[in-house]
Amino acid sequence: MRSLYLVAATTMAGVSSVFALLAEIHNEYGIPERNLGWIAGSAFIGALVTQLWLSRYADRGYGGLLMRAGVAASAIGLLWFGLADQLWQFVIARLLLGAGVGMIVPASRRYIIVNAGDDQGRQLGAFYGAYIAGFVVGPPLAGALTVAFNVKTPFIIFGALTAELTLRFTGS
Repeated sequence: MRSLYLVAATTMAGVSSVFALLAEIHNEYGIPERNLGWIAGSAFIGALVTQLWLSRYADRGYGGLLMRAGVAASAIGLLWFGLADQLWQFVIARLLLGAGVGMIVPASRRYIIVNAGDDQGRQLGAFYGAYIAGFVVGPPLAGALTVAFNVKTPFIIFGALTAELTLRFTGS
């Protein structure tokens, strides 16, 4: 279960990091202010569409596949975002990240419900606690990494951590 918590915290830190860095992205890449909303909102759209479309497969025996695909998509989205320099790249990378989250959450819920037994409530609470903690910790950590290095660094680091988790899930 700890791996699920790490996945939730890491991916959500990556998702939320962008909110603290939109002004920096605007300044660094010359993205017009009117287009920053596309960057910010695209992860939500990706997660929503993916959950509505694919979440039923977690209950049909494909939870492991959804988890592996979701963690891989999140890692690719974060790494791509760290390397992006144009609006369309930022938006597609965030859509991919959101789609990854949209696969991870239903697969994680299903895994916990099936395997936690009488401890379901505590395990689900811990999962969502890690999910929210990642979302809350992501922006200040991303801000500090940006000040110390550059605006790409937080996404490369979160992407690398998520990629390492991808290797854990594909190896099991």
